Amino acid sequence: MRLLPPSSIPPQVLSIVVDLGPRSSGGGAREASMLATVDRLLQLCHDFDFPATWAMDELAGHDLVQRIVQNGAGHEVAIRADDAWAGAGTGRGAFSHGLSRRVQQAEAAGLEITSICAEGPVCREHLDLLIKYGVDFVALSAGDVPVQGNLRTLRYGLWEIGPSIRLPEADTRWRPFGGPGRRTRATIDQAVSGQTLCMAIVRAAEMTESGHFLNFEKLLRHAHRRNRQGVLSLRTLGAISEQFRGHATPRPASSILRAA
Repeated sequence: MRLLPPSSIPPQVLSIVVDLGPRSSGGGAREASMLATVDRLLQLCHDFDFPATWAMDELAGHDLVQRIVQNGAGHEVAIRADDAWAGAGTGRGAFSHGLSRRVQQAEAAGLEITSICAEGPVCREHLDLLIKYGVDFVALSAGDVPVQGNLRTLRYGLWEIGPSIRLPEADTRWRPFGGPGRRTRATIDQAVSGQTLCMAIVRAAEMTESGHFLNFEKLLRHAHRRNRQGVLSLRTLGAISEQFRGHATPRPASSILRAA
């Protein structure tokens, strides 16, 4: 299944961010379960030729990094930020150390980081550090944001987006007039009709039932159908930020940074 060429990209976009959660320190069965989940998600993305953004913590020596980037579907890796070093009230030193260490881990793995994924809003006092380290997008994994108004500018060249779709959904029971799958399709169609950006968050650690993967497949199938109709683009956050930068004035050359 092939996507439309870039020259045909419409303004309405669906982006999938897979939140891999905190890295397991114990290994064993939990890590094996996560690897199996990621392999299953990767296969579904491959089936529909859908690139996704995969948010992970502590990239150094992470078995999932190569699994994702070598998949061949145009996936990207993002930094997963937690409140311990990126949340509201975090000191500048802790924020700078937490971010720079993870960026260095990514660079050592040959990756360029342009996005981070956070549970809640990152500390607003240190947004200049995100720009310093090349971050363009902050994706929020919590909340439930309408498609219209889910994207905002935090600072020149730095955007924040909230999730309009979350998988797995809390209520996956079958209903005669539509359940999670129907709601997901309706949200995608709202993005199409509104010519706007829609982000779906997939919490990998919570994908524990066959129905969860079936709903993810339904999302991909519907999005692929809309893409083939020429009304929806399927892109990673990094690809979206490239498109934004291509239509924006370059960032000022003068420094906007305070001491880290």
